[in-house]
Order: sequence, then structure tokens, then C-alpha cells
Amino acid sequence: MKPKQLLFVLMLLTLTLGLAACIPEDSAPQRAWIDYPIEGETLPVGEAIQVILHGYARDGLADALLSVNGEAYRRDAFPVPGEEFDELHQEWRPEAEGVYTLQVIVYDQTGAASLPAFVSVQVTGSALPAPTGGECTPDALIAPLLVAPADGATLEPDPLLQWAYPDESCHPHSYAIDIAEDPSFADISWGFGTLDHTETSRTWPLPAGQCYYWRVRAYAPDAFGPASPAWSFCVNGPTETPTNTPEIPDTPTFTPTLAPATNTPTLHPPTWTPTPTATRTPIPADTTPPPAPAPVVPANNLELSCRATQTLAWTPVNDPSGIEGYYVELEKEISPGNWQNDSEWGPISGKQIDVSVNCGLRYRWIVRARDGAGNFSNWSAISNFAILLD
Repeated sequence: MKPKQLLFVLMLLTLTLGLAACIPEDSAPQRAWIDYPIEGETLPVGEAIQVILHGYARDGLADALLSVNGEAYRRDAFPVPGEEFDELHQEWRPEAEGVYTLQVIVYDQTGAASLPAFVSVQVTGSALPAPTGGECTPDALIAPLLVAPADGATLEPDPLLQWAYPDESCHPHSYAIDIAEDPSFADISWGFGTLDHTETSRTWPLPAGQCYYWRVRAYAPDAFGPASPAWSFCVNGPTETPTNTPEIPDTPTFTPTLAPATNTPTLHPPTWTPTPTATRTPIPADTTPPPAPAPVVPANNLELSCRATQTLAWTPVNDPSGIEGYYVELEKEISPGNWQNDSEWGPISGKQIDVSVNCGLRYRWIVRARDGAGNFSNWSAISNFAILLD
């Protein structure tokens, strides 16, 4: 930002803060201001522009919607939800020359919207090359590389799985790790998915005494890339504790010493047999995780009408030790490809939960089960849905 522009923004911010401090109780319950860019400013094409705005909400600020030439561009939460007056930066990158009208609407905690604030700017210059190193498009995804454990290794329980993405020009959104008991990967319910691309290793609980095949696939929204070559490993079983069987002594033979007598009595030797001490074999602890539940409502990639709450439902699962409950994590997309944890719940005794959502945002959620012995299942597949503005 040029020095004159910065000075103007600081002056405008000072004036705005002063006005905000004097907002009367009977004024509009929500207000929006665009501090930068200023009306009529000329901006370079292809560069990232920080749209600086301020919002006021009597019931506490929630988020703001930025629109460009009448089309929704992005919606972001304020840094501290619930504040009456706060500042927010929203990035906008104009890709072509022309005159653009930027519009900002702020929403309070009840979902009520302010009147829009407008500013028109001129964009000129030559388009800049697109930056590298961002999120891959679906057609640019390639197969990840497996790092550890080595193919065919034998491991202790809870093995550490590690992988890498070999393309530095972009990165996937997240990864799916497929784990199966057969090389055809017909059943991959032992596997899991990551929430973002930064996780390239995880310690994963698997039943001991078995062998597994695993592979990794990169994911971009709505598409998976090619799978890595499959490797295998085995997990050592528990060490058996030998059971000592007590030796039972033979039946003793009792021969009495008799004094001389005229009559020789008939003697009957005792038939006492000692009772061996029983050995109790402890009942093994349940270390097998229950099956992973599957999200069913809303269907993956579904777009829903604007509403304040949304029901999340999943398929219930069974386990010999019973199901203690289900655990749900919900994230919202605060900017394209940038997800933020929204809420966590559990244990849930049923098979669904009603959650609060905001219109104009995308959400994703996962669910897992915990059995009566305290074992967690794998996380379910990630399920996405969008709440429309309407």
C-alpha cells in the first residue's frame, strides 16, 4: 500500500472508531464499512488485494460476505466472534482489467444481515502469472510415495505409517490411507483420512497377529488422484504367558507297624487324594476397535437451503462390548481450501445430532465410535455439504 493510501486508511479508521463509539442504541443494529480500497482507486491486475472492512452488530458480529460485481466471492468469520465492533481482512485477486464494484455485508450472531457497503475501483495492468505451491487441481494430482514401514516389515502394535507427496509445484487438499487385509483392497474399513495435506504420518491402532496391505491416495475437492504402489506389513501378536500345571502327587501308601497280637486285624489303607489347586486363566482385554460408522445425512457434496441448524446422521455400528457413544467433528471453510474447526461433540448415544450452521458456507464432518472397552473406531470418510445463501 502506498504511503498516502496508508495515511488515508489510518485517518478513516480513526474516524470510524470514533463514530462506532458513538453509535446510539436506536440506530441500525448492524453496519458495514469498507476502509480499503477507497472509492475510485486504481489497482493492479493479478495481485492479491486486502479488502479491509469494519463491522458493527448490536447482538455481536459473526461473519462478513464479500461480493464482486454482484456475485458472492467469499465469506469469512470475524477474528473474535461476538464482538460488537471489529475489523476483518478479506483477500481479493482481480484476474482481468476493468471496473469492479465491491460489496460487503456483515452478519450478527442471530444471522441478521446489515445493509451493504459499496466501493468501485479500477483494475489495470498486465496479468501476473499464477502463483505455484498452492492446492492442486484434481487433474494435477499424482500418486504419493510410501516411506515407512518398509514393504514386508514385521512391526510392533500401533505401527507408524509415513508417506510423502513428490510434487512441489502444488499440494493436495488431504490424503486417504487405504488399509486392507487383502491386496485387492476390497474392504478398506481399517483405513483413515487426514483433515489436511500437512499430515504425512500417523500412528494407527490395528489388531495384532495379522498382516495388512496399505496405499495412499491424494485428494482434491470431489476427486482422488492415482494410488501409490501397495506395500504390506504384519503386526506382531501378543506374547503368550505359559500356564504352569501343578503336579499331583501319587496316592500315598500307608503301612502301619503292628505290635504282636494273637488276632491279626484286617487293615484298610487310606484312599485320600489331594485336590489340585485350579489355575485361573485371565480373560483377555478387548483391544479390537469397533467398525467405523458412515455419514448418511446430508449426502456428500449436497447443497442445502439456508437454515440455522442441520441434522448430521450416520449408520450405527455394533460391537461385542457394546457402543459407549459416537464422536463428531465439524469444520467450516473460512476461505477456499482453508478449513477451521467449528465444533466437537461426544459421546452421543443416538445416531444423529442437530448442529448450528451459517448460510453461505461449506462444511465437512467426520464421525467415529467408541466401544464399551474404550476402543475408538477409525474416523469415517469426510462428508461435505454447503448451506446456500438463497
